[in-house]
Amino acid sequence: RDPAVGDQARAGLSQRDVTPEALMDIAEKTVPGFGEMMRMKTLKYTERAFLTRSLAVICGKTLVIAFPGSRRGAAQCFEAVVPALRHGVETLAGWDGECGEHPHIK
Repeated sequence: RDPAVGDQARAGLSQRDVTPEALMDIAEKTVPGFGEMMRMKTLKYTERAFLTRSLAVICGKTLVIAFPGSRRGAAQCFEAVVPALRHGVETLAGWDGECGEHPHIK
């Protein structure tokens, strides 16, 4: 199994945007910080950033991230979460210690 999966999702407000609900159906845990960071960081590109329902969940040892459906929005959101993505995946997979014990934390 892949330790992380990203998807350009339908995570807006229209009736056909059901990816968040589908992910919640398979989720064992939610990781709210991913969606929060995506919305916060992309506000510099659009004042509508808060309308996305992008999120991340854990299913087994896999982190599943729903990015916005547009190519530009997905790239901007990926840029927002990539600084912590590797550490999150490594921690989830058991390859790294807890965040507070990481050497880059002062």
